[in-house]
Amino acid sequence: MLKKTLFIMLLSFTILQAGEKIIKFSFDPAKVKLGSEKGYVTVTYEDFGYTNPFGAPMLPSRGVAVLIPAGSSFNGFEIVSMETKYIGTGYKVIPQQKPVPISFKVPEKFIGPDKKIYEKDAFYPEIPVKFGKVGNMGGFSLASFIVYPVIYNPVSGELRVITSLVLKVKYQEGARSVNPITINQLNLIRGQLKGFVVNPEDIDAFAPPLRN
Repeated sequence: MLKKTLFIMLLSFTILQAGEKIIKFSFDPAKVKLGSEKGYVTVTYEDFGYTNPFGAPMLPSRGVAVLIPAGSSFNGFEIVSMETKYIGTGYKVIPQQKPVPISFKVPEKFIGPDKKIYEKDAFYPEIPVKFGKVGNMGGFSLASFIVYPVIYNPVSGELRVITSLVLKVKYQEGARSVNPITINQLNLIRGQLKGFVVNPEDIDAFAPPLRN
């Protein structure tokens, strides 16, 4: 009986420590711009960059950082919901090329489409959010992701913009010990994080403990 009671207590403790953070993204269809290069269509979105594998459809993406409680471990993520808007069909999006330095005078050899991707009748990327890694910034825990505002089916040539995406980030609190920080350190890091994470409203709640 004692063992059963202890097991229930331990299980309850584990459940109480599990947490999640809901992050919402939205992208404006008017900010998607189409161009042309080498007989292909180019896709841009504001000042987003490109992080696709060479030969994959060259779609815009951006890295984002999500703040989770200090000392937490990352327990995965889930796309709760997603809404898209049709842009058009019949497009042949240019494959991802190697970056060329400004000082490089000889053009790089053109990388053709990756057949494994371009001959698959499915949207790329299959999941428009990719997990990067968990990092630390002044005692704060950050989970990094790459987010794609546009998805593409290379067989039909259909392009869609993601107008709404709800992401659930899962974590386990108390997974590791955290060194306390001073109030001055908190104030300094708070200013740095505000323009860096997508959930700055959680800075104080997810901060490391303060040093007495």
